[in-house]
Amino acid sequence: MPKLRTCSASNSQTYSSLESIHFDDDTSTATSMKINRLWLRRIWIIHLLISISVMTLGIMDNKTSKYVPIGPEKAGDNCERAFLNVLATSNQVEGAITCCIGENSVTSLCPGNSRFLPLANRLARWPDAWILPLFPLFLRLVYVSALQICYFCRGADMYHASTTPQSSLMASLRRLGYYIILLNFRGWVLYVGLNAIEDMVVRPVDTSTCWYHDWLQNEQPPCFGRVFDFSDHIVLYYAQILPMSIFEFLHSMEYPYWKSSSTNVGQAPPVKCRATCIVTIERLVPFSLVSGMIYLYVITCLGVYKTALYFHTGLEVVVGFFVSQLVHMPLCYIQCAEIMEPMRDFLFATSSSPVTKYKSLS
Repeated sequence: MPKLRTCSASNSQTYSSLESIHFDDDTSTATSMKINRLWLRRIWIIHLLISISVMTLGIMDNKTSKYVPIGPEKAGDNCERAFLNVLATSNQVEGAITCCIGENSVTSLCPGNSRFLPLANRLARWPDAWILPLFPLFLRLVYVSALQICYFCRGADMYHASTTPQSSLMASLRRLGYYIILLNFRGWVLYVGLNAIEDMVVRPVDTSTCWYHDWLQNEQPPCFGRVFDFSDHIVLYYAQILPMSIFEFLHSMEYPYWKSSSTNVGQAPPVKCRATCIVTIERLVPFSLVSGMIYLYVITCLGVYKTALYFHTGLEVVVGFFVSQLVHMPLCYIQCAEIMEPMRDFLFATSSSPVTKYKSLS
């Protein structure tokens, strides 16, 4: 009987100790989450300030110009592409007609050297505009798949990485579905739907005032480009390409999934399977993620600047930016607001079960 009482007391002490560790860990986790939310808010604010600065710079550098594409054969024999300034008073005005020949600088009206900045001229094209925002998620999926292959080949636990909250395959697939919904919302509602409403609301321009009617292509309507047209490209950049990629990128930096094979709070000691392929992958992934995100951000900012500088008026750019916030701000709110923790748990699977913590200590 004494032994039983001693054992019972020992069990009670062990349980109390585990409970103490559990609550201490919860307190530490809550503090860490508040710090993370604070830094995430700062990053989104910095991104907002950069976006406004780039647009403002383009608007200020715009010297009363709004270019539309025309047939290159109408601008000259050697033209590869041609543009017409619909705000010019006649074709005799300097810059009214622009003929593009050969390679140009990345900030010029004519398309820049694609070899110097790959993908810079394809941000608004299919399928690039739908694939590039998802590259951080695709990189995660490739990493998890490659890591599972490495573990399988080494005869280790196949589910070691995929069962952790940070690299949950199901959570990644949920986010992929969420992004696809946002992509279609941007395409069908913010592009097709709002442009249809705009066509009904905006009054047509008197065609007699358009000196450039004969310069337009057959499929372009009379006085094409003269009426108000909020910038679809700005909406594309700030409702699709940047917010989705930033959303996924920040989650990856908050919970670095490439570290799942070394340390994980609330998980049993990792399987010691340090094959060469695993070490190589774990070093390559963060470099690819950060460098890819920086590059995507730079070429998108370049696209924003050129859109504001050449292809839209200041008002059209600003209206396009406000339209883009219908996607931009909800993503920021989901990632930064403490009240959105259930939504983050659904999309990211970031919660840890107390049972798992007890098991890890046994």
